[in-house]
Amino acid sequence: MDVRLEFTVEPFLEGSPGPHVRAAVDEARRQGLAPEMGPFGTTIDGEAARLLPGLGAIVGAAVDAGASRVAFAVSRRQAVPTHPFLTALAPLADALGAQVVPSDDMAPGDVPLAFDGEVLAGIRLPRARGLLDRLIAEVERELGGKLSDLVRDDKQQAVKLLNDRGAFSLRRSVEDVADALGVSRITVYNYLNAVTRRGS
Repeated sequence: MDVRLEFTVEPFLEGSPGPHVRAAVDEARRQGLAPEMGPFGTTIDGEAARLLPGLGAIVGAAVDAGASRVAFAVSRRQAVPTHPFLTALAPLADALGAQVVPSDDMAPGDVPLAFDGEVLAGIRLPRARGLLDRLIAEVERELGGKLSDLVRDDKQQAVKLLNDRGAFSLRRSVEDVADALGVSRITVYNYLNAVTRRGS
């Protein structure tokens, strides 16, 4: 059964998800899940058998990092209809990191997928935050560790790689990269300036 898991972690911190939120999201990723952080909570879509057993560990990680409250909502997701047109588009959606959603589950911003005048489903493009998370994970794999655990020179290299891949064109990316690196925004700007000077 496909479900959508939504959770919020309190206390809310203005302008930053806070270590208690990041701990919950990091635990979800450690379990092989793909959380999408939004302004009011985090969403994970997938099979109930994969999502639900790990809830205790997500709560534990958040509480250990200082959370005062963790709230969950689980809802059943409708299945995407089977159609050759949608089957043909599935590899493209996967390559884009997008999701095909049932027509009844479409939200503003989803792209309708119509065949012979009938909307069969919609395609939901990845949120900018999800894209940044993927870029950070890719750089962490290349450099062999979490950004926050890297030494200074490797952190500068991480900023260079993220800059080369367009990460800093995304909204709030400097703040999010600073959180991932465990440094201030000013430090990220200094690293970017150093990268720009070396490249000129």
